[in-house]
Amino acid sequence: MNFDQQKKQWQSDNFVPTSNWEQKNIQRYWSHPNLRALRRQLIFETICWSLFLALYYSAFDGHLRSNGWNLALAAGLLALIGHGLLGYRLAGQPIGDAPLRLALQAQLDRLKSFRWLSIFLRTTGLVLFFGFILANATWLWEAPRLWLGGTLLIWTIASVAINYGLWYRLLGRLRETLEELD
Repeated sequence: MNFDQQKKQWQSDNFVPTSNWEQKNIQRYWSHPNLRALRRQLIFETICWSLFLALYYSAFDGHLRSNGWNLALAAGLLALIGHGLLGYRLAGQPIGDAPLRLALQAQLDRLKSFRWLSIFLRTTGLVLFFGFILANATWLWEAPRLWLGGTLLIWTIASVAINYGLWYRLLGRLRETLEELD
């Protein structure tokens, strides 16, 4: 079998690994340096957020704050940790034994869904943070409300725009890679 025939068989929709080694190892998670760095970052962030929650409640008098804001803060931080875990799982997911083009298209579709979850969680976290600050820093209410509301609105819109731009560039590079395979 020459190279072109092997390439055609590999890219076909009904490619099945022939050896037992291929079937066993083609589904494994990758051991890539970027994944190790993501794992370290995720562990570090989880430890830091957990320490923050513990310190917030005891050292920063969190028990004296409103229970609603305390629950919102804890839920927001747990959502950020869950977001990191989901992103790590998505990044480490093997492409399996599907043809390369189909596997990259499926990964692109998963990343598109994850993009909206990421933008939503980060924006919601920012809005919760602003709400928490406004609820606990009463001196901010002395400022003109138009300036305060406008500033918070501008920060929120800028955050959404930056997150969307980052995802747009990332997904654009993946789309370009897919187009090169055609």
